[in-house]
Amino acid sequence: MNSYTYEAKAVLDTRAVERFCRAGKAALAFVVALCSLVLLAWQIPSLASALPAGWAEMQATTALNLLLLGAALALSRPEAGPRQRAVSRLFAVLCLGLCVAGVVELLVFGAARVGPALVADTYRSHVVPTSLQSLAGLFLLAAAAMVHPRRRDWLGHLLDLALLATLMLCLLFAAGYFFNAIEFVRLSPSILLSPQTLLSIGLLFYILAVRRAPFGSYAILVQLGIAGDTARIALPFGVVITYLIVLGQARLVEIGQMAISNAAAVTAVLSGTGMILIVLLLARRISLLEIRLRDVSLRDELTRAYNLRGLKLHGRQKLLEARRSQEYVSVLYVDVDGLKQVNDTLGHESGSELICEVVQVLRDNIRESDVLARIGGDEFAVLANGSESECDVVIERLNLAQELANADPERRYPLSFSLGRIVQAPTDRIPLEELLSRADNEMYKVKQARKTAQAM
Repeated sequence: MNSYTYEAKAVLDTRAVERFCRAGKAALAFVVALCSLVLLAWQIPSLASALPAGWAEMQATTALNLLLLGAALALSRPEAGPRQRAVSRLFAVLCLGLCVAGVVELLVFGAARVGPALVADTYRSHVVPTSLQSLAGLFLLAAAAMVHPRRRDWLGHLLDLALLATLMLCLLFAAGYFFNAIEFVRLSPSILLSPQTLLSIGLLFYILAVRRAPFGSYAILVQLGIAGDTARIALPFGVVITYLIVLGQARLVEIGQMAISNAAAVTAVLSGTGMILIVLLLARRISLLEIRLRDVSLRDELTRAYNLRGLKLHGRQKLLEARRSQEYVSVLYVDVDGLKQVNDTLGHESGSELICEVVQVLRDNIRESDVLARIGGDEFAVLANGSESECDVVIERLNLAQELANADPERRYPLSFSLGRIVQAPTDRIPLEELLSRADNEMYKVKQARKTAQAM
């Protein structure tokens, strides 16, 4: 899947989008399978007898409407061509037509007119008009399915509003079941929004919302970075915890264990505590993401050593700590020898391997508390606490490591680097940049002396 950018130039989290899209495909398959089964059950009594009780709460016309919407969404995938989209809109129009017919049945005739034609004779007496709640949700979904999800004009804004209205309806109907507010889901004892219809409408809404998210007002939910991650965590968590708190209050009042005033007080406490937990959770999440982002900005991508920015930040901090504790600070300047020749003869991949090998040798011979940074293509710096004698021991270990590595007869290129060092006393106040410059000069002297010796 390609990465898109919207008007604010925020990059989408393609991994999150891919996960949502995979879940959307599974949701679509589930809705189609469920509605097909219900529609067949209305026509085949032997199949209906094998289904759990309550299957007939989803009317045949509702199942047909949901199947039409499923077909419309299946044909309007992002990679669909113009013909498929035209057929998709046709299915959406048919669904809209059935919704209008359902409203007429309910408000004018008071009885089902389309439904009996879709069921077996045995079940015609069980057919009732589709509930107004179901029709409202289906109408909004069908209208949304007719609009291309990538539109950014006024139709795109209407699509966002239709999706928001559908979400509000789904939450309202779910609250009706959770809190036993039957008037939200039932018009009469026989005309109601069934749980399976609510689930299907919710899943189809999810599919439409996922397709629209990268291009609409809710792009923050699929945005790459701290804001997107935070929104994806906060949204479901906030909805779920609110429902659970209110559900607990309703149950306590229902069973007579708590007066309404006391339940309201407990709900306020729990809601406040829940909001505090959400804030703390989000703050912790944001902190972790900021640390990760800061770490990425301060490290070299190839070696994972600090880059020059990281060296300046952590190096200056190390100098301050050394002054407080009255310790010596050693600065090693490392230059990889022969990197250009390796790149030219064996390729840049081998050159990258050489750089990584040098970094590993350096890591193996310094302390974890020491600061290691790549400050150029083939140049590194190490800041460590220690006197001249301690620094010389480290240099000896590094030279020995070079000899051991080059003793391997199967090596394709030599491991060689030049070292320069400078040590700052606790009483000195030399800036980091000056220390690096002096260590660089010392390294240059070592390199020149080696070249002179090799020439002689």
